[in-house]
Amino acid sequence: MPVCKTCGVDKPRKEFRRYKNSGRNRKSSGIYRMCKPCHNDRYRDYKRRWDLENKYGITLEEYNEMAKDGCDICGKTSEENKGCLIVDHDHETGKLRGVLCTVCNTGLGKLGDNVEGLTRALEYLNASN
Repeated sequence: MPVCKTCGVDKPRKEFRRYKNSGRNRKSSGIYRMCKPCHNDRYRDYKRRWDLENKYGITLEEYNEMAKDGCDICGKTSEENKGCLIVDHDHETGKLRGVLCTVCNTGLGKLGDNVEGLTRALEYLNASN
């Protein structure tokens, strides 16, 4: 059984990804040296860093600092929001506004992502009370 180079555990071959073309410039076994769960964890971390840096121009450390107090609207932490908070930004200017939970981010979007939409919703709620 192959051993994962990351976790060091002996695992069956089916627990390893196969190279698409194992005949050229690859190990003769035709499988990656990292098991699927370790590969997925590594790729998830890489993708998160890439998205933050290339979409929003911030590092993971800057994101963590922004997210440490939770959602900027309701205060939910990332643990209460299935593991992450969403970077909120102005779609026209690209300027970052903060971090939001999924519910608050969706709510802003449904209300038009602008002050006018939120004001109309507030007026509606005040009128019905």
